[in-house]
Amino acid sequence: MKKLQSKSWYPYVVALCIAAVLSIYLLLSKDRLKTDYKELLSALLTEEKLNSVLNYFTRCDYIVNRYLVFSLLDSLIAGAVFAVIFIAVSLVLQVADGYIIKPRLFGNSLGISGLLILLAIVTLGKSFGMGGLPIPLLAFTFFYTAAIYFLLIWFLFWHFDRKNNWE
Repeated sequence: MKKLQSKSWYPYVVALCIAAVLSIYLLLSKDRLKTDYKELLSALLTEEKLNSVLNYFTRCDYIVNRYLVFSLLDSLIAGAVFAVIFIAVSLVLQVADGYIIKPRLFGNSLGISGLLILLAIVTLGKSFGMGGLPIPLLAFTFFYTAAIYFLLIWFLFWHFDRKNNWE
């Protein structure tokens, strides 16, 4: 049984590069090629046949140009539509991430309500702009540390007071 061999992509890339270079070269020398072919055809054909062939090529050039222009226009319109759809979907995802998912995740990890985080972010973000967004985190850290400190002091006083009452 014949073993399947994987084909290399290298020849395809080389062929694509050569085709691109040749296309650019032909487009840049289009006017000179037209005049050279017109001279060649005038040397080979009679005046009547030459006019018929030139009219045919002129019509072909017009049709191909219109096809290319309208294809590009169609691509631009379709691309713009897809760009608008992409922007709309991105905005929806950003809003869902910023106002639904992150407050819930932060609320669960910090042990407070996601609604409080959302309200703090929206209120302080509107009041102080981007500088107001770290304020809820700093405030939570401050109050959390203060609460632990006061609970520790309360426990120590309670413990020592209780210990003193037992003696």
